[in-house]
Amino acid sequence: MCKVRESMMRNIFEDVESYMQARELLISFLLTGVFLFLSFVGRTRFSTIEVVDKWGELHMIHVSYYGFPFEMIAMLNPIGMMENYWANLGDLGSLARILWGGLFLNFVLYFLLAFVLVYLFRWLRGARAFSMSKQD
Repeated sequence: MCKVRESMMRNIFEDVESYMQARELLISFLLTGVFLFLSFVGRTRFSTIEVVDKWGELHMIHVSYYGFPFEMIAMLNPIGMMENYWANLGDLGSLARILWGGLFLNFVLYFLLAFVLVYLFRWLRGARAFSMSKQD
């Protein structure tokens, strides 16, 4: 059973290696970038967070999260002068935060999607060329 599995995995990797070249890998990375950008632009979730100022008072500040399926960026959106004041007192740092876990998971997910799309396109194009040559 183990030898069959190893043989099957070796065949899959050889198949991928024969269809994928540096150009296809570059296209996969470019598609990943496009998917990440579309994820950033395409989905926004609005929420609020609690901030404690230096006197211990609790305040709510509006936040928008960007990314799909995992949120990649959080932006503080203080509405009005008081929320802006509370955001500055709350020691929150910058108004934009990169959520590294979500960014990494989205990158992996979108790279796998792009890789599969490029692989299937390349494989189908090769199969079509093979069938055309057989008809001649």
